[in-house]
Amino acid sequence: MFVMLRQTRCLLSCYSAPQVRSFGLMLMLVVASSIACGSKAQELVLTVDGKSQPVALKSGYIYPSTIGLSKNTETKKASSYAFHLADYNLNPERGQLSLREAPTSDGYLVVFELIGKENEPAGTPLAPGVYPMATAGAGPFQFSVTRDYGLGFHSYQQSKKTLTSLDSGKMTGSVKISAVAGEDVSGEIDVTDGKKSIKGSFTAKMIKLPR
Repeated sequence: MFVMLRQTRCLLSCYSAPQVRSFGLMLMLVVASSIACGSKAQELVLTVDGKSQPVALKSGYIYPSTIGLSKNTETKKASSYAFHLADYNLNPERGQLSLREAPTSDGYLVVFELIGKENEPAGTPLAPGVYPMATAGAGPFQFSVTRDYGLGFHSYQQSKKTLTSLDSGKMTGSVKISAVAGEDVSGEIDVTDGKKSIKGSFTAKMIKLPR
């Protein structure tokens, strides 16, 4: 790197000021392009019975809300974050209704939900960290987990919709939220029920709730 910089300075000394500025701009574009090429791709791998389908994500949104969790006769409230990740452009205008609309061409939509802390209001910023898979069945209320219900993906192929859900009683794994910057959220998912799995990295934007 130091040798390259020394050689660059020697080359620049041979050119006029306008030529130097032009060369400098070109060099910055090359460096920026190199950095971008080295960044981590946003891609999920969907696997069913040993057959894997890579999905290059194009858009992602998170719909925040407050949900009630019930066990026996007791109910507790918690913040909820419903993720929608797709290889086509999602429409967030009407919340989850429009996010579930079928694409105009073939595509995949991955859905999962994170449960936040108890009594957190809807729209509370999502906290970075690992959200392990909730344990199905009886037991204490679980917060800051990946919900063991409704996790799976929709496949739209030749106008035919197929829903693949992971078995809530057999799921293991977690979702990791790596970074939260304003409305932008990035992370990784790695969940399986033994026969079906979803694994990879993603970015998504939090939908602002009307006040």
